[in-house]
Amino acid sequence: MKNFTKDLGHASLVFTIVIAGLLLSSPPVSAKEHVLDGTPNQCEVTLAVKGNNNCDQTQCGTEKDCFCAEKNDKVTWNVPGKKKFRLSFNSGSPFKDKCGEKFKKAKQHCRIQEGVVKGQEFTYDVELEGCAEGVDPRIVIK
Repeated sequence: MKNFTKDLGHASLVFTIVIAGLLLSSPPVSAKEHVLDGTPNQCEVTLAVKGNNNCDQTQCGTEKDCFCAEKNDKVTWNVPGKKKFRLSFNSGSPFKDKCGEKFKKAKQHCRIQEGVVKGQEFTYDVELEGCAEGVDPRIVIK
């Protein structure tokens, strides 16, 4: 019985070390994915965040096209229809590699860059090809 208890204690220690090793080697929390669905109407796009906007109450208020993101989060805009669209930022973009600046049809996929700072806000236009103006949603960095 003494050896059984000793072996059981040893097995318990090994199990604890294995679990600790798994926890230490586990990857960091994955980036969130944000999706905005757009409804084009001639030269205007109405956007709405799909699901939770990831914001505290005061960050976006009741704006349906505003969402809060963190470094490396992924963002997708779905704008169905025949016209291409692009994103035009008023003062700098939070995205890597000038993402969203070229006209594309149906979807734009972008990732928030590392250089953003908590509390930054980015206002931008969603412009349809051939139209003079767009809508101006916001992105808030958490």
